[in-house]
Amino acid sequence: MSRHGNKWTVNELLNLQREFELLGLGVQEIAHLHGRSVAAIQFRLVDEGFATWDQLAEYTVDEKTECSTEASSPDTDTESEVNKLADRVWSLETSVSDISAMVKQMFNNMVYTKTNTTNKRASLRSSV
Repeated sequence: MSRHGNKWTVNELLNLQREFELLGLGVQEIAHLHGRSVAAIQFRLVDEGFATWDQLAEYTVDEKTECSTEASSPDTDTESEVNKLADRVWSLETSVSDISAMVKQMFNNMVYTKTNTTNKRASLRSSV
């Protein structure tokens, strides 16, 4: 595992979310892509709120043995896949929106701090 013990970067977390929610990759495949263990991927998905343990049970099933015992129509499968994809896109859009709000808040705090620091210096100079 090439990333074992390393901190998760923001880009790696965004890729993790995209791969799991939007692309629907399996946990084992994501682990391989990130150079991390399956357990590390599972824990991070749950910690970040991208998945629950119940959802992960579905993704860790070996894809070769994955088959439905119930007969389902192709239309139902397609509809279900479209709904899953729509949910993933909605979740991703919400996450991007949340990140955007956090970045704006951080920027505003930095500008506010810089403005207050500049005003304090200016007031000290004018009182001399």
